[in-house]
Amino acid sequence: MTKLVYQINEKACIEFFKKYPLVVKLMNDTKKRKNIRLSYCNFLQLKDANEKFLGGKPEFVKSQNFGEKTFFKYDWNGCTGWAELFQFYVTIFRKN
Repeated sequence: MTKLVYQINEKACIEFFKKYPLVVKLMNDTKKRKNIRLSYCNFLQLKDANEKFLGGKPEFVKSQNFGEKTFFKYDWNGCTGWAELFQFYVTIFRKN
């Protein structure tokens, strides 16, 4: 099985899911495929489309080069990012 990350901080991932429960729902809505990378890409597209509803704090940035852009900040609690969360969800969390 292909892996996105090799080390998973389970406690940090569980805390993140408790703090942002809509992320779990979005991961559950992701199409299940044999290739985890394709599933992860599908999740990232869903996340980008629904980012304003997931609970992150919006940060607005203005630039002459690209205009206005909104970035969403999350309290990661030791997680390395979306790849670690998705790997944890697929390998451990979804099975329970």
